[in-house]
Amino acid sequence: MIYFDNAATTIKPPCVIEAVSTALATLTNANRGVNTSSMCANRAIYETRNKLAKMFNVSSPTLVIFTSGATQSLNMAILGTLKKGDHVITTNLEHNSVLRPLYYMKKKGVNLSIIKCNNNYTIDIDAVLSHIKSNTKMLVISHASNTLGVVQNLEHIGRICKEYSIKLVVDAAQTAGIISIDMQKMNIDALCLSAHKSLLAPQGLGILALSKNININPISFGGTGTHTFEQTMNIGLPESLEAGTQNGHAIVGLSAALDYINEHKIEKLYNKAHDLAKYFEQELAKIPNVIIYTNQSVLSTPVVTFNVMGSSAVDISFLLSKDYDIITRAGGLCAPLVHHMLDTTDKGIIRFSFSHNNTKQEVDIALEALKIILSKGVT
Repeated sequence: MIYFDNAATTIKPPCVIEAVSTALATLTNANRGVNTSSMCANRAIYETRNKLAKMFNVSSPTLVIFTSGATQSLNMAILGTLKKGDHVITTNLEHNSVLRPLYYMKKKGVNLSIIKCNNNYTIDIDAVLSHIKSNTKMLVISHASNTLGVVQNLEHIGRICKEYSIKLVVDAAQTAGIISIDMQKMNIDALCLSAHKSLLAPQGLGILALSKNININPISFGGTGTHTFEQTMNIGLPESLEAGTQNGHAIVGLSAALDYINEHKIEKLYNKAHDLAKYFEQELAKIPNVIIYTNQSVLSTPVVTFNVMGSSAVDISFLLSKDYDIITRAGGLCAPLVHHMLDTTDKGIIRFSFSHNNTKQEVDIALEALKIILSKGVT
């Protein structure tokens, strides 16, 4: 298998697989007893919080919340903060994990503004300023679109949010693990991300990292293993936002993945994947009738999206898989407003997303396979 769907989920390094396998055999429930096994689980989870706090410059490990994924993190940040009468700003580059919670809150009486990106697929500061109102409480933005890849300037956006006392919620699902993120430098109030993409950890785990300036009300309620006799979840962080059993096995896998990333350096991991994406994009442009939507000449995640005039994106992706065992993604990619902008709502797009595990040889094989498929005609 040649795997080019890393923006969806990544193949895990051996150290992560080994850590999870060991945890499955030995790790029990954290916060559920004073026995040795439970205490070991507590320690493993705390150590992972601490590693995440250092990676993203969170002011305290207690502000690192474990969730089921970026989607839950975003739901918690949005539903747990906004109320009727508030105004929230977002962009047309967002994933449905941002848009659908915001549409839900709009029905509950929250005012919603959606900013359009410029021709370079970035968000202009002037556009943000022009949408700020007296009741603007939050700006929700993806660090990079899962479809177009361009990395937004969060330092500039965060500076504006701080000046106007607006909470900045960032969807970093596509960037965490390959693009450096500094919550304090960028003035991020809620950093929402998945562990299973470029953070290289198992699926079913996400992170919600908070600043000291945001107060999120729980949207899930239940046991935490502590404060048993309290009737509410007002028991302090992180417990008040972590109802239920934590995914300890995945958290141990994340801990091993963070060690791997720190050892190999984010910059080096990014540069290898980016170089492959740039090479693929340049060679792809030489194929007739190809329309490329990404631009790897600017700071972007290592994704390349495109269409072929007169051909079905889904059919091309299917043939790459069936005939060549090359894994890609095609369709809407859960980014409806991007497709409205690109005029691709009726056909979707094809996405190749790269990681440091890919090779130039694999890219060349994929390019040759594409040429053969297109020479035969795909409608």
